[in-house]
Amino acid sequence: MTLALIIVLSCFLFAELFQLLVKNILNKKRTPYEWRYFPLFSILFLALYTLQKITFFPPPIAIFLKLGLLYSGIGMGILFCLFCMRYIHYQTYIFILNWLKRDDGNRLS
Repeated sequence: MTLALIIVLSCFLFAELFQLLVKNILNKKRTPYEWRYFPLFSILFLALYTLQKITFFPPPIAIFLKLGLLYSGIGMGILFCLFCMRYIHYQTYIFILNWLKRDDGNRLS
């Protein structure tokens, strides 16, 4: 069970480290916001989905795995909504990006 938890957590760690590298490269190229974060969710989703199909985990790890799949799927959905919003109503897109980039420590206000 400990090995299974380490494998699942390593997927999260790998996706985060890869995302930092890709985000820095894409930041220099001035790509849109949603393209900077899409690799994180796609790699995480593919890795966790592959793990789910290849091996059988105990129930507590399987729940953690399914929550990770849900997290990455929702993240890709939100980025897709931002992608569509950029073409439909650009002013709202800019408003949301400014709200996401705020660094005041409280995202809900």
